[in-house]
Amino acid sequence: MSFFEKLSTAPASDTVAEQVIIGQTEKDDGYGDCCGMTYKQRFIGFLICMILGFFISLMSLFGAFDIVLRPTRFAVLYSIGNVLQLTGSLMLWGPVKQVKDMYSTVDRGISSTTYILCIIGTILVCIFYPKWYLVIPLVLVQFIAGVWYTLSHFPRIRNCLLRCCVRGCCGGD
Repeated sequence: MSFFEKLSTAPASDTVAEQVIIGQTEKDDGYGDCCGMTYKQRFIGFLICMILGFFISLMSLFGAFDIVLRPTRFAVLYSIGNVLQLTGSLMLWGPVKQVKDMYSTVDRGISSTTYILCIIGTILVCIFYPKWYLVIPLVLVQFIAGVWYTLSHFPRIRNCLLRCCVRGCCGGD
């Protein structure tokens, strides 16, 4: 029986082995359950959202060339791509587990909050006051916060990257 066959035949909270695949434990009390979908459906939804979000963010780069004249096209597409990517992980892990994970440490909580506020801020600025000198900093901070949030799941890589940046900027050991 293949991996996907096992996932598709079990209900959302059937066996411990399948719960471990997505980081769910018995103590979760169903927090990882996402609308009663099977693991296969959740995984497929995750892949669709992540791939679609990536391509929409990539498509936004075509609008980056005229960001000074029309910042809205680039920034809104980029932000929608990021929202789709967050939705993909939310679909896989479940809403409560995702939010718990986003705020499990102070560092991750700060980067998550900054990331979400920049996505919202970028879209609001593009709707109500679409000026490139406001949009560009918001998109840059959104990008950095997204990268930092992603790296917060890999603390050793994040610490190594931070040390390299400090050494590069400060020129010291």
